[in-house]
Amino acid sequence: MRAILICLLLGGCAGPPAARDCPALPTLKAGAVRADMINHIRVTADLYARCAARP
Repeated sequence: MRAILICLLLGGCAGPPAARDCPALPTLKAGAVRADMINHIRVTADLYARCAARP
C-alpha cells in the first residue's frame, strides 16, 4: 500500500516533457512510385530521430 502511494505521489509531481520545435514532415506527391515511398520513409525516420535527439 505504501509503495502504491509513493508511486502516485511521484507520478503526480512529474512534469510534462518539454515542447520541441521540429521541422514539418514531408508529404508524398500524387503519383509517387515505390522509390519515392522508400525515400519518404527514410527522410521521415531521419527527421524523427533528429527531433527526438534534441533536448
